[in-house]
Amino acid sequence: MQKRCILPHPCNGPLYKEWTETDFFLKMLEEFDEVGKAYAKLRAAEREGLPKEEGTMRWWKLMEECVDLQVAATSFMERCGCTEAARQKLMDYVNHHNARRDNGLRFRKGESDDGE
Repeated sequence: MQKRCILPHPCNGPLYKEWTETDFFLKMLEEFDEVGKAYAKLRAAEREGLPKEEGTMRWWKLMEECVDLQVAATSFMERCGCTEAARQKLMDYVNHHNARRDNGLRFRKGESDDGE
């Protein structure tokens, strides 16, 4: 069976029509800050010995913020003229390049067709 790939969808609807590249760039910074805050809250839950359920909720919040950052980066790239096809080509290039760097030790074996 072929793997299903869900790509980040850029925010490009009417709400963002007037946004500039700078606006999208600043949104990436905002989302990066939210990732940092969510990470700090997760680590605080571990240090403080909070219930496992709280740690799980904070882990999911961190993952959600990471996805929001991916969407913000995708939106910025699109506003800069980088199409979905170009983004996929870039991702393939970067994955291929990283698989070969550092003597192929960046990825676990079997994680990438390029790393073996």
